[in-house]
Amino acid sequence: MPIKGIGKLCQICWNIWKERCNAAFKKHKPDPEAVIRRAAIAIAEGIQLWEDNQQEQLKRRWIINGKKPDAGWVKFNVDGAFDVNSGAAGFGILARDDDGRLIDGIGRTIDTQNAFLAEAMALKEGLKLGRKLRCEKVIMETDSIMLYNAVKEKGSQRFGSIFS
Repeated sequence: MPIKGIGKLCQICWNIWKERCNAAFKKHKPDPEAVIRRAAIAIAEGIQLWEDNQQEQLKRRWIINGKKPDAGWVKFNVDGAFDVNSGAAGFGILARDDDGRLIDGIGRTIDTQNAFLAEAMALKEGLKLGRKLRCEKVIMETDSIMLYNAVKEKGSQRFGSIFS
């Protein structure tokens, strides 16, 4: 079954399960039409996010510039990864000084649900590492346009609280 088909099936099953729980525990009358409607909306949103992500992949190059930071600055390259087939996830962080020399780095496997959260965890841990190293001037570099936009849009609630 193609990945999109599996996603649709999962969304339908999740909405059926949610409706069943509401009926069993909250004593709500089951509404099959509402289940179908909610699943269809969630599937459409998921497809739109996937298509948006495909477009964002084309825009990534401008975020990764590979330049050394200016004098006195430390640059943190942060990257998260998530394998949808296995559920395996991890992140890596490299900190380099203004001469491009490696100062520190972290690589870790993590438990998360998607690539965006893996990228967000990498950024969070990069910020923690910068604090631990007592860096006063930092540049955080990511290849995730979604994360970049979420951080850039102050007060954005699209992804909830990334760093809680």
